[in-house]
Amino acid sequence: MAIPQRTISIDQSYLMVTKIETSISGKSGKESMTGSATGFFYSFNSKIYLITNRHVVSDQKNDSFPDSMLIHIHTDSNNLQKITPHKIDLYDASKNPIWLEHPIYPEIIDVIAIEIPPISNAVIYSFSNSSALPENIILSPNEELILVGYPLGFYDNIYNLPVCRSATIASAYGVPFKGLPCFLVDAYSHPGLSGAPAIRPSKTIQSTTTAAIQISPPTPPYLLGINSGQYRRYGIDLRLNMIWESHLIEEILAKKLIRTQKIPQATLDELGHS
Repeated sequence: MAIPQRTISIDQSYLMVTKIETSISGKSGKESMTGSATGFFYSFNSKIYLITNRHVVSDQKNDSFPDSMLIHIHTDSNNLQKITPHKIDLYDASKNPIWLEHPIYPEIIDVIAIEIPPISNAVIYSFSNSSALPENIILSPNEELILVGYPLGFYDNIYNLPVCRSATIASAYGVPFKGLPCFLVDAYSHPGLSGAPAIRPSKTIQSTTTAAIQISPPTPPYLLGINSGQYRRYGIDLRLNMIWESHLIEEILAKKLIRTQKIPQATLDELGHS
């Protein structure tokens, strides 16, 4: 007796992110892995970009300057075990960085974009400007969000799928925290979630089909921002994460300000920027 095939229905959020493994080449040409992080895909002007944190590719604080990264792309929506590795060189032949930074505050805003060339048979779902939370929606204190990514590099390595961590709004959403285009969430996170999208998922229940795997829902969740790291005070982890607002992606790709206001001098002084 044949065992009936079970339909698998997953939210497309799982296919909008990718694990990042950064490496640096030694004098012998051998690559050494320097760390792991999270990135997600974003469409702009018919192109696909990988979004992650700036400190993933250039981290002066920890003296980490990788020269390449590796991501893995699904190639068959009916078989999630089929993936292809894609290497990204972070510098061109003239040793210039290939990533795009914020046009006004590149060293402060911890967000970058890297264009992804067309990849054969790639199964990529992406955010876009239509994923932004409508301005007439108010998020209350302790409102639940989700960080999708790879804490300590952990994930489902059979199907190449990330995991989700719960987070709640901790600072006044819509008010730039300390004058920065970001807000805080209360979340128990780990290294490896740098660059993870902070999303407000669709709560619509989707019906399945007869296909082996169905990707749902038909529209992406709201993208609120990009996870950047934890706040510490007096050496103590506050369990508060900085989330850079999602409109910064459009500013980076359009190379102009859209909503970001001038950062107060007091905040620049606190960050060590005059």
